[in-house]
Amino acid sequence: MSTRSSSIKLVIFTTGIVLFQTRSHAQQLEQLDILPPLGATWHMRALQVIPPLPADELPLVWRFTELMGNDLFGVTWSMIQPSDAPDGGAYPTTDRVLHKVPDNDAPEVYTYLDVRSDMCLEVASIMPFVSNNYDPEALHAAYPLHFNEEVEVDHCYASVTASELTPYCGNTRIAFMKVGELQLNFGEFPEARLVRTQVFNADQVDATISSLVETLTWYSPGIPYPLLQFNTFYYSNGTQAHNGFILDPSSVVGLADRTVPTRLSVFPVPSDGEVHFQAPDGGLLSIISADARLVHEVRLMPSSTAATIDLGVLPIGAYQAILRDERGLRTASLIIAR
Repeated sequence: MSTRSSSIKLVIFTTGIVLFQTRSHAQQLEQLDILPPLGATWHMRALQVIPPLPADELPLVWRFTELMGNDLFGVTWSMIQPSDAPDGGAYPTTDRVLHKVPDNDAPEVYTYLDVRSDMCLEVASIMPFVSNNYDPEALHAAYPLHFNEEVEVDHCYASVTASELTPYCGNTRIAFMKVGELQLNFGEFPEARLVRTQVFNADQVDATISSLVETLTWYSPGIPYPLLQFNTFYYSNGTQAHNGFILDPSSVVGLADRTVPTRLSVFPVPSDGEVHFQAPDGGLLSIISADARLVHEVRLMPSSTAATIDLGVLPIGAYQAILRDERGLRTASLIIAR
């Protein structure tokens, strides 16, 4: 696997979708910044060493260019349709499923997600022989998340195996902590955002059993999956464990040197449902509702003529179209009216 020189500076922009904002500011995290769209696939390599965090000096720079990953405990992640996951029909509130495939042939994990206008909730987590079913659902991501803001949501779940059912309750806290420059061995990310997630769980049968998992995750505008992640596990017996992951450079191929998103040519506006898109290079077209839900997604083939999409099944209202192609990100506003 090839790597890029740390002297390469990746300056990447994205388009926010909540309330149809046209850009993402460094002081605020949007859904598109941290929640991968359907069809996204990325690989993270396991870190050999978890480094200490630098002192909070300004300007803040995380110099992690010496971090090296391996595939022994790496993970491939994909965001898939509920219909493509086992038991997808059993969780009707699920909008998409996060599929985890470890490199070392460990069991695959399917995390069922309920994507809402201001947060993403975990409905269930399923792996061979073990399933965790949440009621109420657990916080997975919060957005828009402002700098120094923390969001906390309580949850309970039942961990089910072939021989027992164990109830747990706890809470999840997500905080947007810092903005700085993240330096990795394959590039520099000048507006990286550090998000801290803390998940506390306590056994409802044996009160002496509890755990806290603290995750530090770095994101960069235009890359809707983590660049770097450190995990610390705290157990009720006083022990700790650590692991971490760094994004595989092959996952960001084609993301370098993107400019501010250009407008996507769409007509007519408003439309009674049949909409035409000028997409000569093809790409992945996503239609986002006013409450930030992905309501339609289709792969467009390269063509010199406009692609016609029938959106007549969508309710009357305003939508955002986002096209991801080899040139980057292009957006347009839509109105469905009859």
